[in-house]
Amino acid sequence: MADPNHHVYFIHGIGQHSKTWIDDEDLDTTLRKKITDAWTFFQPKPEAIDEHMALVSISYDHVFSDLYEHWDQQAQVLLQHVGNQPLNQQKLSGFIDTLRKPAAEVADENPVYTHLLDLFLYRLSGSIQGKIVAHCANQILDDVKQHYEKGNHTFSIVGHSMGTSVAHKVLQDLYSEQAFREDLSSVLKFRLLMQVSNTSLVLSSDPDRHYETLVKPSRFANRGVCDYMVNVAHRFDPVCELVRFDPDLETWLDRDEIRQNRYQDLRISRLTDRDIHSVVHYFDNPKVQEAFFENIFDRNLPAAKKTEAWKEFETRTAEGRFKQVKKEYEEVLQQKVEGIEDYLALIDQFATILKSQF
Repeated sequence: MADPNHHVYFIHGIGQHSKTWIDDEDLDTTLRKKITDAWTFFQPKPEAIDEHMALVSISYDHVFSDLYEHWDQQAQVLLQHVGNQPLNQQKLSGFIDTLRKPAAEVADENPVYTHLLDLFLYRLSGSIQGKIVAHCANQILDDVKQHYEKGNHTFSIVGHSMGTSVAHKVLQDLYSEQAFREDLSSVLKFRLLMQVSNTSLVLSSDPDRHYETLVKPSRFANRGVCDYMVNVAHRFDPVCELVRFDPDLETWLDRDEIRQNRYQDLRISRLTDRDIHSVVHYFDNPKVQEAFFENIFDRNLPAAKKTEAWKEFETRTAEGRFKQVKKEYEEVLQQKVEGIEDYLALIDQFATILKSQF
């Protein structure tokens, strides 16, 4: 089996995710398939993506599920102790229910517990945040160690939603914490950091100094953790738009780094699905695909292919579908009606357009 030169680590956001989450179905496809299909389209000759890129899931969901399970177990122990004391059981019933509720609600996929509670605990609990960051850092470093010394390998990170904050803190710790600096981070530099629906600022414990860390792109290893950084935001996605990642480039980067486009702020607006926050929805956009491939491989994709990809994509957007349905309506109206049969046939054609578009 080929050893790909480019390794990309994907860190998920809030919600339930498996250890191989990029292979889990989302919006009738998977993130791996979305990226693989884009790769196949943009390549001048057919080559399997696995020969060039390793797409790796980085997960931390078990940190929350283990915590909720621990709470449930503690509640059961508490119940055993008060089982023969009805008065105490009555007094503690509310507290016990609170302890047991998260595990039960996560099992039922209640978004309050699969999303909001995770976010709340991550932001306010230093110990939980530390476990998540250390777990993700170790997953990445374990994989990097297997390939780094072979040479000619690059390593990149894609964070999504809360995963952007995790990615930011992982990189910050890799290049500042002694526990990690004794490892590969003293010589390791990542090729691309892509932050999709960036929450790193809003979830920062020190937002006033958020842009003062080494988590930024640079030519020099001692000035930034990556060669290139792409911040991707959808203008209708409140997760990233309410508190935007928005550094002052003139103070954040030097002039050469700005001129070399080492940082790209990519704001998209097209819709192909209601779930605009989905990472698959983001990667459905050719502009995101292009930024992903071009920065990792450090070369431009064919211009003709990029134009073709955008035209195809636009037909699937809300704007494109309405443009197409307008054209089909006009074709119906341009036809002649010479009798009731023609009229009914055109009404049937009109109904077919409605069913296919909405």
